[in-house]
Amino acid sequence: MCTLIILFKLIRGYPIVALHARYVRRGSMEYPPRVIQGEHLIFAPIDQRSQGTWIGFNDEGLLIAVTDQETGGRGGVRRSRGRLILEVLDRFEDAKSAADYLQQDDVRRSYRRANFAVLDREEGWHIIWDKRSLRRTLKEGVYAITNLTMLPWVKKTGTIEETWRYARERELRALELARDIDPTDPEGALNKVLEIARDHGRRRGRGSICYHRPSGEWFQSSATMVAVAERIEGSRIFYCPGNPCEGEFKDYSSLIGEALRGGSGSG
Repeated sequence: MCTLIILFKLIRGYPIVALHARYVRRGSMEYPPRVIQGEHLIFAPIDQRSQGTWIGFNDEGLLIAVTDQETGGRGGVRRSRGRLILEVLDRFEDAKSAADYLQQDDVRRSYRRANFAVLDREEGWHIIWDKRSLRRTLKEGVYAITNLTMLPWVKKTGTIEETWRYARERELRALELARDIDPTDPEGALNKVLEIARDHGRRRGRGSICYHRPSGEWFQSSATMVAVAERIEGSRIFYCPGNPCEGEFKDYSSLIGEALRGGSGSG
């Protein structure tokens, strides 16, 4: 599931700001942000089972995040999309190369349908894996990507109609709240994004960014906010386990500077 909010080239000093509210099946567990060392340094929270991530960025300022695309087509799943994100972040330095790779048919056929946000400081794309792959350019602005991007061939019937109703509610609420962000006040803007993570909108439930479902198999496992700075060492990463309305965000930004200076890189 999940809700992803992106502010692209809006906040002074931070060309990419992204908030990922992660909703998963009960029993899922994860590690807070850590450093993964390879060809590139990668900064990301990690799912304990898959050892992949849902949002992360590398030392070149390339950011990738993923949400579901709940239009069916789950058969034949063999690999973790979160592991794929780590592979792409380790391999590529810019958004165009990463987006081109994710659009290759022989790459996507082994995975479930998905929405990917792929951005660097200059360019960004929304890659949609559905019945076929689509690519939308992200210009300067605010974006909200949920667990269902409506496409011309998708019919709003049955469970898709229900999914769309709640996803659309979160999307519209995110865009509404983002209008109040002052792009000239970086600290204030980042704090406002953290406040958005706690928002319940009209009511606390499946349609709120801070997701609540007292029964059923889904729950909110965490919220992660990433701010990629013009100089990578100034980037920020905040993480809150569980529902942000009930917990606190912890600042993990020191991991970035330590890793760039040759520290241990452990989370």
